[in-house]
Formats: sequence, C-alpha cells, structure tokens
Amino acid sequence: MTKYLLRNFNLYSHRWLLIFFILIMVNASAMALDGFPNENSPTAKQVFDINVTGTVLDESGQPIPGATISVPGTTIGTATDLDGKYSISVPEGASLVFSFIGFQTQTIAVANQTTINIVLLENAQALDEVIVVGYGTAKKSELTNAVVQASGEDIKKSSAVSLSNALSGKLAGLYVNQRSAMPGFDDAQILIRGFNTTRDNSALIVIDGVANADPDGLNRLDPNDIESISVLKDASAAIYGAQSAGGVILVTTKRGKSGKPTFNFSTSHLFQSPTTRVRTSNVFDYINVLNQSRALDGTAPDFPDELIQAFRNGDRRAEDWWEALVDPPAVIGRQSLTMRGGSDKIRYFTSLGTVSQGGILRADDITKLKQYNIRANLDVTVTDDLEVGLDLSLREKFTRSPQGGSGAIGAFASTSPLQEAYIDGDYRYPGEGWSHLNPAARLLSPGYRKYTNDVINGTFRYEYKIP
Repeated sequence: MTKYLLRNFNLYSHRWLLIFFILIMVNASAMALDGFPNENSPTAKQVFDINVTGTVLDESGQPIPGATISVPGTTIGTATDLDGKYSISVPEGASLVFSFIGFQTQTIAVANQTTINIVLLENAQALDEVIVVGYGTAKKSELTNAVVQASGEDIKKSSAVSLSNALSGKLAGLYVNQRSAMPGFDDAQILIRGFNTTRDNSALIVIDGVANADPDGLNRLDPNDIESISVLKDASAAIYGAQSAGGVILVTTKRGKSGKPTFNFSTSHLFQSPTTRVRTSNVFDYINVLNQSRALDGTAPDFPDELIQAFRNGDRRAEDWWEALVDPPAVIGRQSLTMRGGSDKIRYFTSLGTVSQGGILRADDITKLKQYNIRANLDVTVTDDLEVGLDLSLREKFTRSPQGGSGAIGAFASTSPLQEAYIDGDYRYPGEGWSHLNPAARLLSPGYRKYTNDVINGTFRYEYKIP
C-alpha cells in the first residue's frame, strides 16, 4: 500500500503543485482586496477639500473665454465660460495651471484660497501663431488659405546681403533664382506660381500694406527691421488685383511697443568664398582640339609643333584663368542699432543700419557695395477711437564695378589659356589689354562704373473706430 501511494503521488505531483500554487494566488488576491478600499469606503473616493472659483482676464481687463484651468499630474480640469469665470474642485495642497493660446502659462498654488482671479499676459513668442494676410491677420490654427510665413529672426540667420536670397529654403513653394553674385547686383528673382503672362513673372512685393513701395523690392531691406514675411499663394492674393498674378509677398516691419525703451545692437563680419570652381581644359587639350578641327577642314593647323614644345619645355607659360582672376574671400560686414519702446499713447521703433561687401576678384579694389539704412515707425493713439501712424525710411546705396561689369566671370571658360593675364605672372601688370579681351586689364584699369541709389519712403495712415 505504501508503495502504491508513493507511486500515485509521483504521477500526480505536478498537478498538485499547480493546484497548490493557484490556491496561494487566490488567497493573496483576497488578502489584497481586503486591504484595498472599495468604492463605498471612506478612502476609496479622492477627497476634494477645496472648491476654487474665479475669473481669468487679459491685460486690458477683458474676460478670456475658453481658458484652460487644470491640476498638473491629474485629469482634473475645466475651462472658463463666456464671462471668463470658472469653478473647480481640487485636492488639498494642489496647484492650478492657467493657459490659453497666445498668453503666458501661469501656475498658482491653491493653499487655502477659495477665490483666485488671474490676469494672463500676452506671450510675445506666440506671434508666429498670427499670420499676416492681404486683408488683415488670422490665427494660424484658423487659416485655410495657402499662406506661409517666416519671422524676422529666421531671416536674420542668413548671411546673404540681399534679402531675396535670404528667403531661399525658408518658405515652402518659393522659387528663388540668383543670376549674379556681383555686390549690389546680386538680387534674386522670386517666383511663387512659376512663370505667368502678367508683369515680369515675379511676385508682387507689399511692404507695410503698400504695393511696390520700394524700387529694390525687399532686396535691400535691413533684416533687423523685419517682423515677419508672408507669402500669399492662392486667391487670398486677389485683393491686389491683376498685379498679384504671380503671388504676393507681404513684408511687415517692426513697430513700437509700450514700455521702457530697449536697444539692440548687432554686428557681423562674414567671409564669402566660392564652393565650386570652373573647370577648363589645359593648354594641350585646347591646342589639340583646334588642330583637329583644322585637320577635318583640310587646312594647316593653328598651332605648330614648335609652339606645343615650347609649352612642354616651360619656355611659354600657360594661363590658369581661375587663379589669375579669383582671390577669395570676399569680406561682408553688417551693423545695426535699433530702439523700441513707447507709452500707451505713443509707440516708436527706430533703426540705423549699414552694410558693406567686397568682391572676390584678384587685385580688385574697385568692386564694392556700401549701404546705409534709416527707419522710423511711429504710432500715436490720439483718442480711444483714433490712431495715426507715420513711417519713414531712407536708404543710400553706393555700388562700384570694373569696366565691363561682371563679364570677368565669363572669361574662365572663354579666354584662351595661351594668353597671359599678367606680364611674367606679376599681378601688378596686366598683359594685353581691352582690345584682346583681357579681363585682368579691365580689373586693373583706373576707370570704373559707379552707381548711386537714394530711396526715401514715407507713409501716413490713420484708423478711426466708429463708435
């Protein structure tokens, strides 16, 4: 009998162990449930000891409907009604977080307070939530038009002297095509909808609500004066008529704000160099191609073997026109001083800026750009219903270039390597001159082209709210 019981236990030992384990788990669960409060026990319900009420206002004392009030780390929350009022029950020792789009979030410890009235301050960093469109402004979350916008801070990050080049890659759907790198003439063509048949295919530039306010468009504006740049790409541009067939670029400059005057000075010095160089054939490939062309025509070669051997022996020096003409880097300097401030009645923004740019051509002390910008934007609240504004901007641009303009760049691929740019390689003395199309002679010529461009813009506006 004893052997049978032992054998039977061995057959079912694993089953008994499983049953024993299940019984232990069930018992442990029961013990846990006994120690855990049920929904009717005093500790099952979270105790809300304090009922807090209050009103949420903005800086002007107006109620903010829809503001969110929540307890951090929990799902407890509510929102204000149309009058900015709220009511919420919170546990003891909790804090309340007040938030709303466009305003700074604030956290208040409840302690023993039952009434908490709060004033939310506007968030200057939330300006990108407001998009400038042709007929005013709209919140980004509510915008249905094809409009993109870049802030002035984003534009300032670019090292480009021309503001049109600074927009490259910043705004979706904007095509920026720079056709020249010559200082003062490096403006880019801006296309929004591709090529069209109205005007010159370029986008219409509107600065502070005035179309074509600047003959240079937005190219020569000081980026430190820019608040935002919006691009209208669909029917929202129709407010400007047929001239907006290629789209509209809206430029909004900075304006004054109530408060103590704030000053901002920025300076930058940049060095500009080509990222790639023009690749041309060497003197022997050049001679070989021309001689083969003569052979196909059945005529004598242009270059005899004696000349070819002279280049091989070093008796004649072949010219590398890239090395002869290019000597980077070009130095770019920009300085800007702005002042912004005002009171409840008068608000102002003023700026003074200067920019200089040189060329990358060797021995070229002629090519340069000097530019000076002055801007003053003034807003005056005359009465509660009348507000007037005066905007003034002044720019002086001085540009110089060698004879022939930027044609020296084309010499990299069109000038013969058999022709020396300088006598015996001395950069002070150019070789054969203008009649033989030597770009080095044009660069070192005492004559040059000079351009002066003075632009003055003034805008007076007023806004009257009919009572």
